[in-house]
Amino acid sequence: MLPLKRILCATDFNEPTDEGVKTAGELAEHFGAEIVLVHIVSLVPVMPSPIDEPSSTFNVVSYQRELEDAARERLEKIAKELISPNVKTRTFVASGYPADEITKLAEKEDVGLIIITIHSRSRWRHLLFGSKASNILHKSRRPILSIQQLGQGKKTS
Repeated sequence: MLPLKRILCATDFNEPTDEGVKTAGELAEHFGAEIVLVHIVSLVPVMPSPIDEPSSTFNVVSYQRELEDAARERLEKIAKELISPNVKTRTFVASGYPADEITKLAEKEDVGLIIITIHSRSRWRHLLFGSKASNILHKSRRPILSIQQLGQGKKTS
């Protein structure tokens, strides 16, 4: 793992993940590493229409592409705002299931560390929806640094 050459940092564009991006930037600058900043766009669910009804004019593929393009723009903005210009940063957007896409990208890019932010949730929401971070932890063969969100409006210092 050390020295770090490449750090993958996942963001879902929620404010708490900014702390993870900042931490990735600080570590990358310290180690002279590159950051692979990633966002995974959820897949748009498709419901088959009944045979006797005309097909919808809603184009799912086009909409998915628009979501990815918007995510690319936002990711570039975050990289410029939160990561030092001294740190080489690449952005990556994909569609799919976050744990699957993040672990595949970590292997493909041969990253030395994955940084994720863990959002605080009530116990019932965690049981009902699961945890993306937990799924990444179970699937990844790479070291993971998790940044704990302390609560709404609170920041780590």
